[in-house]
Amino acid sequence: MMRYIKKLAGFICFTSSIIVLASCGKMIQYPMRSQAGVQALVNSLMTQVKDDSDMPENKDRKPVIVIDPFYDADSGEVLEVSEIIERIIIEKSGQRFQEFTFEKMTSESIDIADYLINGVIHPEIFEGSGDQTYERRYYHIFAGVINLKTGSVVANSDIWLSDLDLTYKPTPAHRDSPMYIKEKDLENADKDAFKVKAMLTDGDAAYGKGIYKKAVEFYDSVKKYIETRQAEPEEKMKTYARLYMVRKKLGFQDQAEEAFAKLIAISVEEKKMLAFKFLFNVSSVEFWDDPGLKKEYDIWLRQIGRYFSNTSHCLQITGHSSRSGTPKINEALSLSRAKKIQDKLHPYFPQVYERTKAVGMGFRENIIGTGTDDDTDRLDRRVELVVTDCD
Repeated sequence: MMRYIKKLAGFICFTSSIIVLASCGKMIQYPMRSQAGVQALVNSLMTQVKDDSDMPENKDRKPVIVIDPFYDADSGEVLEVSEIIERIIIEKSGQRFQEFTFEKMTSESIDIADYLINGVIHPEIFEGSGDQTYERRYYHIFAGVINLKTGSVVANSDIWLSDLDLTYKPTPAHRDSPMYIKEKDLENADKDAFKVKAMLTDGDAAYGKGIYKKAVEFYDSVKKYIETRQAEPEEKMKTYARLYMVRKKLGFQDQAEEAFAKLIAISVEEKKMLAFKFLFNVSSVEFWDDPGLKKEYDIWLRQIGRYFSNTSHCLQITGHSSRSGTPKINEALSLSRAKKIQDKLHPYFPQVYERTKAVGMGFRENIIGTGTDDDTDRLDRRVELVVTDCD
């Protein structure tokens, strides 16, 4: 996460953790309400975009800026709060910067876009200055603007939001994904990479509205598109994860499991890791209380077991825990979670005990790290599978 933020933060000045916006001039020394905060963020970005020496000159139309959905800096999941950010940018920034056109990112808008705004969201403690004290977590929003012609970042800035009622929930397509798949750095990415993101975004929008037949059309189009190019592993993984989800929603179980098997193969062969969301209840080795999710876990375990029983790969099964309780208790708890997955794989992977090793990491590799023991830090109570050398 920090590597990505550092890339975005090249134009930001920091003074005692206080953010300096608008060419390191006016200081924003406190979290702001979303309307004012997002507008301040975009004002800073657009001031820099106007100075872009490679700005397209086309007298027939305004430069088009599309907005890539903002995602969680730790998990890579697009959050529902992104919809609020996008709406404010389009409504307010479109009024102030009328020499530009602001649009949501879609497979159509990306084809005519000149710039792309993308960003990450990270909840963290805000440290004020002087007598200011803030004990709760706020949304820390980092955003950048990419010139799609050159692929370079031409603007970046950040802001803190103070709204107490903003939701940190992932959007439906990201929440239902069997894997958490990190975003790749988009600086210097080619136009095809943005096209794939836009097509997936179209599918996710339809999925979120429950229009699954439309969503599967978009995801099938992405599959065909990436088959014509040298696609990145993350693009393939996202595509097959979505095809699994939507085909399952439509009742096409065989096709769903076929997509899931493909997702496993890509993850192993190209990433050497299976970041499936085997999530657990707080302080427990019982799976997350969701009957539908538990049924899915049966599918996942069956497919994973069958895949590895037909290969010579070995695995490290790593359990994790959230940041609450003592390190010793969490070490034992996370190891028990890893051993549970090991046991669950055994019916489909008879050599599981010879070719896998269960490890407990406690909370040393938290993704969220808040220790709130609720839905927001559910990914900290997970089990991961990593391909290892059998020796």
